[in-house]
Amino acid sequence: LVGSEMCIRDRDLGSDLASDVPVISGDLGNIPFRDESFSFVFSRSVFEHLAKPDEVLKEFHRILKPGGCCAILTPNRYDYSSIVAALTPQAFHEFFVRRVYGETAAYDTYPVLYRANTPGYFRKVASQKAGWKIVQLSGLRHYPANFAFSRILFRLGIYFDEFIAKMKWTALQPSLLIVLEKRQS
Repeated sequence: LVGSEMCIRDRDLGSDLASDVPVISGDLGNIPFRDESFSFVFSRSVFEHLAKPDEVLKEFHRILKPGGCCAILTPNRYDYSSIVAALTPQAFHEFFVRRVYGETAAYDTYPVLYRANTPGYFRKVASQKAGWKIVQLSGLRHYPANFAFSRILFRLGIYFDEFIAKMKWTALQPSLLIVLEKRQS
């Protein structure tokens, strides 16, 4: 959550922000700001970890000014990396990250739940809750970094990415970018 002078993180993992930006750690289901305090909320790689994404969206809606936007960047539940992540135990994620990226990897391996990581989820949110309007819902491409350990798998990942992009299959893109606007009262 970023405002003109504030940043809140669900967990304080150290700051890669400019030193003059105050950081507040807190629960995204209970954000410590007044109603209609912000015009923009940004969430990156958070929604795949949320146990109660509806409560977080409710809080985002509460703190946004009318006409304000919420941009969410999240892995797609139906991307092959997400499917593998959902089917493997957390200990494997930690092993894999250490093995591929090294012992001092800067990557977090928090448990994933994938309760709010599909185009359908956000379409449902916008259709059922009169308070949100979808401004953008698109799939984002990226290189298959998780396959960097194997030339063959990496190339297959690139070909697969090119194929789904050509077919315009947003539901299979590796990441989703969703921009929701808080409807005017």
